[in-house]
Amino acid sequence: EDKYTKAQIIEYPDGQRLGVIDLPSFYAPVGDTAGSHTTPKYTSVDVTKFLNRLKQEKVDGIILDLRNNPGGSLEEAVRLTGLFIKDGPVVLTRDANGRVSVDSDPDPDVVYDGPMVVMLNHYSASASEIAGAALQDYGRAIVIGDNSTHGKGTVQQLQPLRPFVWPASAAATNDPGMLKITKGKFYRINGASTQFRGVTSDIILPDLLDSATMIGESALDNPLPWDTIQPVQYNKLNLVAPYLPELTSRSNERIATNIDFAYIKEDVEQFKKSQADKTASLNEAKVIADRKRDTTKAHTRDLERDTRPFPAYKAYDLTLKNLDNEQLAGPKTFLTTNYTYTVVTTNWPAGTLSISTSNTLDHSNFNYFGTLETLPPEATNFLAETRDNLVATNREVITAIIAKAIPQDADQARLEEAENILRDYISLLRKSATLTATH
Repeated sequence: EDKYTKAQIIEYPDGQRLGVIDLPSFYAPVGDTAGSHTTPKYTSVDVTKFLNRLKQEKVDGIILDLRNNPGGSLEEAVRLTGLFIKDGPVVLTRDANGRVSVDSDPDPDVVYDGPMVVMLNHYSASASEIAGAALQDYGRAIVIGDNSTHGKGTVQQLQPLRPFVWPASAAATNDPGMLKITKGKFYRINGASTQFRGVTSDIILPDLLDSATMIGESALDNPLPWDTIQPVQYNKLNLVAPYLPELTSRSNERIATNIDFAYIKEDVEQFKKSQADKTASLNEAKVIADRKRDTTKAHTRDLERDTRPFPAYKAYDLTLKNLDNEQLAGPKTFLTTNYTYTVVTTNWPAGTLSISTSNTLDHSNFNYFGTLETLPPEATNFLAETRDNLVATNREVITAIIAKAIPQDADQARLEEAENILRDYISLLRKSATLTATH
């Protein structure tokens, strides 16, 4: 179930509601499904259900989250794009002989015609790049995320080798496998390939992935280059370009004062330094100190995040299982039992501590054996209130620390900024009186 589409409704104190559709891949049945005991799943069918429910819940705008989506069914990418446009071309394919074919949305019906954002990152590839690029080219949605996507714009087919192996009979026991053959390239409707360069976001949010040199098609050996072909005709909606300068300016102002984005910028600088350093230390003490520094930094950030006030909005989860329920399930709680600390003191030597910590959300753990005087930062805050009681006696303390259940990290920061951009977009559309009615 976690591989299928899911959604959230984000409700703000002012009554505004946003829908967030999380699409992990473009899935569809493979092969003959006759006699199957399970109902075939199609991305476009599932997303249509979510869109209809979100409209029923009167959302003011929608975010289509394609981050980390590796692609999948080309047909489903075309159908999904068609849910947001009347009709028209979605993607071009050129084969090895130069022949160009056009995959189009033939259906004039539009499931959702309101304000829309698409989120992409470096791990968005293939079909997700095709859908994102088409919605960007039509001017239908604001594309937000990394500087570029994966850049996987090639077409492959699998060729079984068994028919070419002698003897080519069913009695042959050895399976020689398959060849994956590149037979064409994908192109946007504006004529530019998605190969190598990927899709550039309209509004770029800070991300460590933008500094990574080993991610994407361009990092592979002998990748096919980016190029262009003749574009096709399509009716551009121009719903984005007039508002981009103002939206970008507002976003940059928020990012400049957002502590999570400050953390990201620190990580980017550290990553660039480590990439530029072509040496590795053989000094064990230095390596241990460096690791301890990184652990301490991460833990300090976690502690800071846990002290933040709770979000002002409410979040409601929607899944394929509860989508048809008449009432929404209660809003998600922002509290969970996150950290569990076990502290044991011994009489010999005096003041010695054995500390074990675990985080039930990310399954990380930390162990320490030593004295109070050498206590690491990871445990200092926890022991501040119980330090005096732990020195003299044998005691075991097991404590659960309440922390936020929502992921407080860079990905969540980018999602929340995308929500802020969409709220700004809705406001600007209303001021210009071009907001399409969706209720």
